[in-house]
Amino acid sequence: MSRNKQPIIRAYARVATREQIKGISEHAENCNAYVYARVGGGSSSLPGTDIARITLEAQCDRLRECAESMGLKVVEKEAEFARIGISESSMQKMLKAAESGMIGTLVIAGCNRLHRNSEKAIDLLSELDHYGVRIYSQQEGWVNVSDEGQPSMLQFLQMMRSIDRKVR
Repeated sequence: MSRNKQPIIRAYARVATREQIKGISEHAENCNAYVYARVGGGSSSLPGTDIARITLEAQCDRLRECAESMGLKVVEKEAEFARIGISESSMQKMLKAAESGMIGTLVIAGCNRLHRNSEKAIDLLSELDHYGVRIYSQQEGWVNVSDEGQPSMLQFLQMMRSIDRKVR
């Protein structure tokens, strides 16, 4: 193999900082976490295959470890295979737990795991925020849905939604 064609290996890991851990323990009354994992239906991870099952289990384990490293207690876990986004039954289960006050934090791998449709992801994030649930994404960090005066992930997603509408 020539020098120009050497394989490149990249890795990305995100862990909670001390400030994030301190922030959750100081500001959250409810330190119960809901872990949501989703694996899409790409050709290499079709639902029911060993690769998909292992991938989904690994994502669940990483999210649980992430939550526990922040001092959160995982009280609910949802893992599913879905091509487009969170299933209606999983979303209702999550919202019911949020409405009842059972959870204080949702831990996800990334906002893109909630739904491919940015409008539906925004709606879900807004509803969770309405119930006082904080959202932690391993990719994006804390998703600030209602902090005034600061750019937030929600504002970014809303911009993307408006761009999506203009393109169509």
